[in-house]
Amino acid sequence: MPATGLNHAIKEWQEARLGVSLETALSESAPVVARPSSPDGDDAGLTAVRLDGHSLIVAREDWAEAIGRVTAGMHPDLLFTPFGAYELSRVTLPDGISVWGQTGTCSLIQRRGGGDPMTASWR
Repeated sequence: MPATGLNHAIKEWQEARLGVSLETALSESAPVVARPSSPDGDDAGLTAVRLDGHSLIVAREDWAEAIGRVTAGMHPDLLFTPFGAYELSRVTLPDGISVWGQTGTCSLIQRRGGGDPMTASWR
């Protein structure tokens, strides 16, 4: 298969970048691995990887638990859709970050309902 070499190269690059082994990725769910911020500022923040039918989410330590709640029971095929991106953004938007990167308009959104993004309402 021609893609085998490319998949191997991507796997090595992602493992080096994220600091975790992709061997922990699963096929029927996407385990969440907490990653501390790196001292050099190269923080992956939130990275979801699907390679060879196996998925894994690497998230900032302060997001990991909430992302785990959002993705619990969600099949990886759904995670990698606009709906999955929306669900992940429920956790990251309070910090001014969408799943597509930092957003300048997030300061215009006021969150009500406390600190838990799972119970917060948006206006």
